[in-house]
Amino acid sequence: MQLNVEHITLADIRGQLTDTLVSVSTVFVMISMLASFSRMPVLGFLPVMYLHAFIGLLFLSVFFAKNHLSHSARGTFLCSMFFIGGVAGIHNFGLSAGGTIFLYACGVVSSMVLNLRAAISFNIGGAMVFVSYAIALAYFDFEFAVDVGPYGTSLSSWVVYIISYVFVNSIVLYLTTKLFKYLTSMIELQQSNIQEKEVELSYSQTILNTVLNNLPYGILWKDKKLNYAGANKQFLDEMKVNDVSDIIGQTDGSFFSKDEAERLLKLEQQLLSSENKKLSYEEKVNTDDGDARYRDVMHLKMHSDEGEFVGILVSYHDVTEAKLLQQKTEDAMLLAEEGNKAKSQFLANISHEIRTPMNGVYGLIDLCLNTELSAEQKGHLEKASASIKVLTSIINDILDLSKIEANQLELEHIPFSFKQLLSDTQVLFEKQASDKGLYLETDYFGQEDVRVLGDPTRISQILFNLTSNAIKFTSSGKVNITIKSLAYNGLVTTKIYVQDSGTGIAKKNLTKIFDAFTQAELATTRESGGSGLGLSIVKRLVEQMEGLITVKSSVGVGTKFCITLRHKLENIEQRVDTFTRTRVDLKGKRILVVDDNLINIEIAGAMLSQNQVEVSSAYNGVEALEYLEDHKVDLVLLDIAMPIMDGCECMKRIRANDALKNLPVIALTANVMASDIALYEQLGFNDCVPKPYERAQLLEAVAKHIN
Repeated sequence: MQLNVEHITLADIRGQLTDTLVSVSTVFVMISMLASFSRMPVLGFLPVMYLHAFIGLLFLSVFFAKNHLSHSARGTFLCSMFFIGGVAGIHNFGLSAGGTIFLYACGVVSSMVLNLRAAISFNIGGAMVFVSYAIALAYFDFEFAVDVGPYGTSLSSWVVYIISYVFVNSIVLYLTTKLFKYLTSMIELQQSNIQEKEVELSYSQTILNTVLNNLPYGILWKDKKLNYAGANKQFLDEMKVNDVSDIIGQTDGSFFSKDEAERLLKLEQQLLSSENKKLSYEEKVNTDDGDARYRDVMHLKMHSDEGEFVGILVSYHDVTEAKLLQQKTEDAMLLAEEGNKAKSQFLANISHEIRTPMNGVYGLIDLCLNTELSAEQKGHLEKASASIKVLTSIINDILDLSKIEANQLELEHIPFSFKQLLSDTQVLFEKQASDKGLYLETDYFGQEDVRVLGDPTRISQILFNLTSNAIKFTSSGKVNITIKSLAYNGLVTTKIYVQDSGTGIAKKNLTKIFDAFTQAELATTRESGGSGLGLSIVKRLVEQMEGLITVKSSVGVGTKFCITLRHKLENIEQRVDTFTRTRVDLKGKRILVVDDNLINIEIAGAMLSQNQVEVSSAYNGVEALEYLEDHKVDLVLLDIAMPIMDGCECMKRIRANDALKNLPVIALTANVMASDIALYEQLGFNDCVPKPYERAQLLEAVAKHIN
């Protein structure tokens, strides 16, 4: 009999003890019977030997039939035989015989394999046997069948045996009772713990099954031999199986085609032979309706807490919707990218088409201003020139915003001085402020000679936009520009404040003033004009410089902008004065102007001729190459958008010609998008002058590159 430790009871323990005692006792009875029969030559055949033989046969019968008897029946038989054997032994052999041992055994065994009442009964019965024989010896001259010595017949000896028997059996009975009480409490505690664990396990199993069966995944697990060991409801439903027991022990071949099963087996064998913990892939599945579905599949090795490999977990889930969404997203991004390209191309075309005639107007006005004019004529032309500058500024803002949105705006890292930028800003806007009756105040706080590495052009653009807005929206009072610089540990932190006493901005509009094409109020646009791009560009430039811009404003009081920037300090040893312009005498220099627009050729030629430059012209790239084959020039001003052969193709051929590969060539064009400038640099242009341009801008570029 093997005990079930999870559901053990006292009856189980007593049954196990009874089986053991029956086996041991049967062996003992057989040996005792043989020992008794061995005395026959000395004692002769005594009547007790019949009893020995009878008991021996009974023990053998019970031993072979023990599996068909209850433990209480076997225990009662065992104790009864011990009792009978003990009485027979005492009756024949007295105290010195083995009968005493049998009675002791009866007392011990009855307390262990029977209940307490039976144990007490057998123990009292044993004591009464001793008492009965003691009385028989003392008062009835009883004689034993075998000659017994004086010790075995004295009353004192029997009294000692009676006391010893009662004492020993009482102790055994007490200890056995305590032992079984302890065992009972331990068993009850164990069963209680087992029940709690079973409840917890059942609860955990319920949660696990609920989770597994409600996940949007098909889940299957296999044993070491890659046989199915379990699955969740989604997998069973897909395989059209009602119960998980129907798949246990099965393989992929039971549910998939031969080719598919072989493919899966090969994949899992590769996983097992590799050091990878899992294998993931996407597969296409055709449904019964003929629709194509996509799903992600994962094969994961499973290990016990000791690290032993126990099987493979397979999971899969449908990703068709996600894949379709991803495709839609990619298509949308492609459309957006194409839209951006179209927008950029449109802006480039518009820029070219606007800048080209503007260059003509601007250049002709500039040329006229250098002739003899009446005061009225000069005033009209100066106003026209200012209008052209405003229009150019708007176009530049639009292009800058486009560059920023396309991440094509690259910042320079050259030395400059904030104090110099402040001074230039004051010079630029002083007359404009004075014409409106405003006082333009500038303050600089910091070391006088501090120069930092950054993009002075873009910072000047920030100052230009903020100052222009401040003057535009202020009708009386003053505009203040303050710059504070603090150098510490190789870095310079600069705060730029632009404050006015103008109309101010309502609190509800502060959140949208930095939006492109937006102004705080519609009336503002009507009264003061503007494209609504200035502040948007300022904010994006500040962000690209990793700076911070804030604004405070009160209606009727004014507005204050604050910009915080951080730059690296210039290395004084490598300082170069970027504001010193190289002056080169252009007298006698020969320059070829290539442009398909006659007015632009005339303007460039006039500006250069006033500086005693010999100017030649060509109307497209073919004419330019033909001219350069026969004439030597010092520099070429090359337009880009031209018929027959454009400037880019012409430039390629110039650089491919060994005689012309070092000739300075400047792009004189209205195509000035960031991608265009990058292309010009790649083709080998030495510089680029955007249309419309000022005389000083053109002459400076020419002077920088001419030999």
